[in-house]
Amino acid sequence: MIAMSVLSRLVEEREQYAKRLEARQARRSRIVALEYVLMLALGALMVVYYNRILAALVGLLKP
Repeated sequence: MIAMSVLSRLVEEREQYAKRLEARQARRSRIVALEYVLMLALGALMVVYYNRILAALVGLLKP
């Protein structure tokens, strides 16, 4: 009787853990997708404005 109660509680806790883990993984995959899009956008901006970025960096190095 007690063993069944303990087993039932363990199964319930495992199901709750699996749900939390799945939600966490889904959230992480959305974050990774957002990071990828932002890196692509940043790369595109660097290609477009390469000369301006380079001039600004050279300007910082001049005394």
